[in-house]
Amino acid sequence: MKTNIIKIGTSKGIRIPNVLIKEFKLKNTVELERFEEGLLIKSVDEPRAGWREIFEKNGDDSARFSEWDETALSSFDEGEW
Repeated sequence: MKTNIIKIGTSKGIRIPNVLIKEFKLKNTVELERFEEGLLIKSVDEPRAGWREIFEKNGDDSARFSEWDETALSSFDEGEW
């Protein structure tokens, strides 16, 4: 597929056809990787992508940590600093 380099203000850019944007799930931010042969344009994963699905699959395991009481003081807390 060929496309033209276009002027955008004082920079230059390319237009990516919508069909490719949808196919590769490109959002507002992409990652560019430089190779000797040319550029690779990659989609950027959102932080924590897929965490909801993992949580729903594995369930809520907060009960495992119920014995940990964050407010309990230890002998370290009782002494003067």
